[in-house]
Amino acid sequence: MFYQYRYLFRVIIILANLLIFFTIILNTVISVWQLIIIAGIYALFSVFIYRWIRPNWEILFEKSDYFGFLVPLIFHLFFFLNFAFSHHPQTETYGFSNTSSGRIGTTSDNVPVHGNSTTILLENNAYGDFYFIRTFVDYDKMRGKNIIEYTFEEGLLGLKVIKNYRFSNDNVIFE
Repeated sequence: MFYQYRYLFRVIIILANLLIFFTIILNTVISVWQLIIIAGIYALFSVFIYRWIRPNWEILFEKSDYFGFLVPLIFHLFFFLNFAFSHHPQTETYGFSNTSSGRIGTTSDNVPVHGNSTTILLENNAYGDFYFIRTFVDYDKMRGKNIIEYTFEEGLLGLKVIKNYRFSNDNVIFE
């Protein structure tokens, strides 16, 4: 019975992985080094799932499902639990400036196009090692602003998560 719905199951798992990645993992305070360590743990966890759990679930999953869908979902669920059961909100306010992205491309006439980046530099280089929490999608939200207010919470697994952020304007200019 489950075998006939395996493609639907794959699509649901892919959507869940993408949702968790973009809404939770990118809002977790993780440095590049922590991410490398977590990737190593992920690799060991993948081997464990493949060697010991896979033989019992072969009715539901094919071999490619483990590394492409199932193991990432289980891995992402740790971040979900960290985020969902976070506590002790703390507000931190920083002045910021935009980093210059320099040349971002060329027009069809080979004229260089320059632009602003959505990655910010925080006052006193706060969170300098944490690229993901200093990068935003929408430049228009930060246009003309120079203050950011983060609301952090301590996650269940000890990883700090961003629950909210807000841009505002102050007359003090951060350089």
